[in-house]
Amino acid sequence: MFYLRHQFLGVRASGNIAWENRESRSIGGCPATVIEKNLVSTTVHARNEVMDGKVGLKTHKPGDLPKKRAIVCSRTMDDGDPKASFDLFDISLRLLVEPGVFLCLSLPEIKIRRKIMNRSFRAVTLVVFLLAAPFLHASEDDQNDPAFISLTREGTPVSKLPTNISVVTAQQIHDTGAKTLTDVLDMLPGVDVSRSGELGTLSTVRLRGVPTSNQVQILVDDQPLGGVSIQEINIGLIPVDNIERIEVVRGSSPILYGANTIGGVIHIITKKKSDATEAQLGFEARSFSTKINTAQLGGQAGSLNYFVTGSHYETEGYMDNSDANDTSVTSSFEYDLGNGSNVGLSADFIDHELGSPNGTAVPFDQWDGVKERVPNSLTQRVENGISRIRLKGATPVGAFGHLQSTFYESNESYKLRLTPSSDPLATFDNEIIGNDTRLVFTNGLVFGGSYERDARESLGQLPRDVTNWGLYGQHELNLDKFTVFPALRFDQHGTFGNEWNPRLSLVYRAFESWKVSANAARSFRAPTLVDLYIVATDPFFPAFDFYGNPNLKPETAWTYDLGTEVDVTRNVQVSMTGYHTQIEDRITAVDTDGNGNNDTYNNLSRAELTGIEMALSAQTGILSHSIGGIVQQAKGTTPTSTQFVHLRLTPRYLAHYQLAMSLPMGMRFINSLHYVDHQYQNDNKDGIKLPSYLLWNVRLEEKIKGVTLFAAINNISDKIYSESFTFGNPVPQATRNYAGGVSLTFR
Repeated sequence: MFYLRHQFLGVRASGNIAWENRESRSIGGCPATVIEKNLVSTTVHARNEVMDGKVGLKTHKPGDLPKKRAIVCSRTMDDGDPKASFDLFDISLRLLVEPGVFLCLSLPEIKIRRKIMNRSFRAVTLVVFLLAAPFLHASEDDQNDPAFISLTREGTPVSKLPTNISVVTAQQIHDTGAKTLTDVLDMLPGVDVSRSGELGTLSTVRLRGVPTSNQVQILVDDQPLGGVSIQEINIGLIPVDNIERIEVVRGSSPILYGANTIGGVIHIITKKKSDATEAQLGFEARSFSTKINTAQLGGQAGSLNYFVTGSHYETEGYMDNSDANDTSVTSSFEYDLGNGSNVGLSADFIDHELGSPNGTAVPFDQWDGVKERVPNSLTQRVENGISRIRLKGATPVGAFGHLQSTFYESNESYKLRLTPSSDPLATFDNEIIGNDTRLVFTNGLVFGGSYERDARESLGQLPRDVTNWGLYGQHELNLDKFTVFPALRFDQHGTFGNEWNPRLSLVYRAFESWKVSANAARSFRAPTLVDLYIVATDPFFPAFDFYGNPNLKPETAWTYDLGTEVDVTRNVQVSMTGYHTQIEDRITAVDTDGNGNNDTYNNLSRAELTGIEMALSAQTGILSHSIGGIVQQAKGTTPTSTQFVHLRLTPRYLAHYQLAMSLPMGMRFINSLHYVDHQYQNDNKDGIKLPSYLLWNVRLEEKIKGVTLFAAINNISDKIYSESFTFGNPVPQATRNYAGGVSLTFR
């Protein structure tokens, strides 16, 4: 089954492919491998007028080809060979799939659904071939313009989408040397990761300076990890071995996912298979007595694709009592039912235990790489257990589109002990069960609905749950050089009622190498079950009693952004996006009895976020450059003041630079710099000031057949710094540290 779209003409085609022949020929005087394929049951949909010269393509007639065959190409290879040819008489297509490999297609049956002009047969035939050329050219165009899912809920080429999106590839993840999501995301513009230690410790992520990480939704293959009313996602417990790519949408525009998208969406797309059966074993050693073992297996068995990973690590951590022990398993099985239908099952399991030092009481100005490693707690322990399961299915719906449905369930258990052998001081068990089903039409329409039930049981608390269901729709409109994405989502929440959230995205492609985009969207964050129902009392210190507020309203926000992206050359791309977000009804802790201690939550605060995001990527010979950064300002009111003040832990500047160098003999060198501006413990620039810092990391690896060796140095300049607070205490991050390891690949 194939599904093709032409990004400029707004035309789509779908059908089935059957192999016919493969042989060597001479085309254009060059040796090439020709693959003969047959396309049957083909349907073509066109949604705009086709006019002579509209796309500005050229027609060539090489002397060694039959004169009746016209060669149509949007771009030629460096040697001048055409990428595609079509024949108006036998309706066939030839296009370059990769250097030296041509793909020949014949279309015996075509159904046309459009009003066409005179010479309709020739016009539609031209549309079909212009449609196919860019999207079947796998070695270049698919890589330079990949499909992006997380804004429109369908695979839309990046070139058609606004500039507030980013993609992290599997290769980029590998280059970071990361083992969890913590060490991957901060390479992107507008992303701020807060760590509370090294490997295995709590880490959270915010986008565009939103006041809390609960305003960012994180998904794995359409499964929301924080649900609607659980939230509180620890990205330090998300392994990366099974990640194919990460899609990030900044700002409120990904409304089709529902709640908690004020800051945006981080969508993890996992690996489903390997091109061939492949196994990999890895071992890594790091500073602080860290040992990491990994294994993965992927391949195909008939119509079944599978990919399984497992990892285990142990570390003593940077601070005393920050040791961690973690075991994780991920698995994905997908079965091809034929005729474009498939069903898949994925399951993830994580067992995690670590010390909880609660920061250090040593003043920041006395940190010297040793003193700050003394914790506030030498015995406190945390135990985490997480399981997630996803059942997905997809099937074509005639010639109109395809239906996709995802059922998911996740369970998380948490225990906090004052000593390793003591009874738990605090526990909770979270459960999220839900479904998302959508119908994607070939004419650009998307309709879908979702249902979710979140439940929480905590020590000393009544069991609580909440349900949320939603409906959403979107349409893709192609109007000459404009692409418009109007969308609307309705949510019905079990505690606060109805929410309507619209979005309008507009992309204008002045030229193939330059686009301008704009977004306007409304989104909301639902109160958590803790916000609504927590009861925390102390018989000895009643002044510190705290209660949830079941009458909380959702936080709401409008976000506006305007961006531009330019392909300076074929290998250099620059983008810039400005944004402004207004948040109403912020949920904050307040003091209602005047004793100086907060005792409940209320919707009293507002916030305004403004900034400019910048990104540059360049490929120059053996060098690959990536630069991302943001200049931001986050201001808001507080429960005690209506004046806008600077919000806590929001650095003014964030920047990241990475240089990857491919060297002879399978060697690869990665050099990265990461800068974070100073930030404050409390609002209004109050409390402890965390100084700015610049981290410098390097990694060198060499591949020799199936063996990969690597060595890395992190924080080369031995910078002393902190990114977060725990119970009012700053948490130190590691000074200079080292890593090295080996991985073996078997095919």
